[in-house]
Amino acid sequence: MSITKKVKKAVAGVGAASLLTLGMFAAAPSALAQDGPGPDQPGHPTTGTLIINKRVGAEGAAGDGTVIDNPTGEPLAGVTFTYWQVGVMTGGTCVALDTSQVADWENINNSLVAPADKPEGTAEGELCVVDPVAGTATAATDAQGVTTVSNLPLGFYYVKETAAPANVISKTAPFYVSIPMPNPDYGTVTGAQAWLYTVNVYPKNLEAEGPKKTINTDDQQIADGNLQVGDTVTWTIDQVVPTLKAGDTYTSAKIFDTFKDAELSYVADSSVVTLGGVTLTENVDYTVSTAAGTEAGTTTVTWELTNPTGLGQLVGGETLSVTFDTTVNMVTSTGAINNAPYQEEPGKPGYGSQFNDTPLPGTTTPYTYWGQLVVNKVDGQNAPLANAKFSVGLPDANGTCPADAPANPVATGTSNANGVVEWGTDKVTPLGLFIANSPNGELDNPTRNYCLYETEAPAGYTASTAPQTVTIKAGTVNVNSIDVLNVERDVPNLPLTGAQGTLLLTVLGLGLFGVGAGVVAVSRRKQQAR
Repeated sequence: MSITKKVKKAVAGVGAASLLTLGMFAAAPSALAQDGPGPDQPGHPTTGTLIINKRVGAEGAAGDGTVIDNPTGEPLAGVTFTYWQVGVMTGGTCVALDTSQVADWENINNSLVAPADKPEGTAEGELCVVDPVAGTATAATDAQGVTTVSNLPLGFYYVKETAAPANVISKTAPFYVSIPMPNPDYGTVTGAQAWLYTVNVYPKNLEAEGPKKTINTDDQQIADGNLQVGDTVTWTIDQVVPTLKAGDTYTSAKIFDTFKDAELSYVADSSVVTLGGVTLTENVDYTVSTAAGTEAGTTTVTWELTNPTGLGQLVGGETLSVTFDTTVNMVTSTGAINNAPYQEEPGKPGYGSQFNDTPLPGTTTPYTYWGQLVVNKVDGQNAPLANAKFSVGLPDANGTCPADAPANPVATGTSNANGVVEWGTDKVTPLGLFIANSPNGELDNPTRNYCLYETEAPAGYTASTAPQTVTIKAGTVNVNSIDVLNVERDVPNLPLTGAQGTLLLTVLGLGLFGVGAGVVAVSRRKQQAR
């Protein structure tokens, strides 16, 4: 095949179609504009400039190398491109295509789409790139999304996006560009030159926003009855499925969450996964796995869509949701347990997602708050009393504790030999109680009121009849400790003792003495009469 025909394959599309994958919508400084006569005409510039304008959004129409005054999408900073000058293998050497040579323009058309990687031909007439093979990296795009390459030799270039921010889910496809490019306004705009030696391209990236995590509202938590340590908290992670550029497919999709084992434990089989509101099937559309996190004392739970069953259902813009339960294992010193976005890498405490192996940290930080209650049972001398029974309930809608103990209490307990109330069958003390949930961010000194009832006093003591309102504060530093006093029961009066009793006995004694004396006198008279 002739070099000319290879050139046709190499540079076809360097006009409008060569930039089709770029979604060209951004502005470039007009002061850098440069145009002139054709590359083989007298007085033409010997070098050119490539201005890459990086934006965020879906692809649009192909660009034409000119400046766009009203671009759409936000500028994207921190994107780096690498470029290579394209040539054809000639006599064992990669000879650069030269836009000032008639032969290298012969039969150029707009049909070529750039390959995924740079041309690396080695045989005669094959496409190649001029040394250095590693290419030349541009500066990262600035706050306006712009990076400029100046003093480029006239020729054809292969350009590839090689670095982007972490939340870029779909990078720009590689593209070819020629320096210079024909001016599309030539002949229609007064003063326009025939060729653009400053070429503007407008590639777009699709950014993906990380997942959002929510938690039960307080009302849901109360309605579920999950109010003491050992109960569960329900969380939901919502991820808007990133939209990919045309031609890309979803190769992986997962949501993960990592917990500190001392604080939270994942409840097996509690997951519900939905996509666009439709419930997916575990082990068909997705799998659930647990593993030790990369940080000691943590566990990571991962929900991953299967290929092709789950991945094949993904549609950009729909919401992938995971709802699951965790058991609350302890009251922390501050009372707060948070589940923040991961900060460094998956597997450390926190949550996030991955699409096509691009990690996306979460965007919200929900909190759950818990506190403690200690109840001490004492008598009037402040001595501990065992075997007093208690229950804990919630205030009514008006915030008042009902007179009677609840039929279904939050917790029940009995005082031990030290007078300390132990709760539940596990005899826990202190009692850990729910305070509040926050959908995103910390709360300032949260508290919650509970109602304490003494349902049975120790034998010989009178139970407290009125419920007590107790305010539970977050954490373990200021433990809510209260003393419940019992007094001894009243008993029946004993018989009277003292002076009146002695007098009665004396009178009775004198009476009995008189009776005895009379009996003796009668007996003597009978004997004398004989």
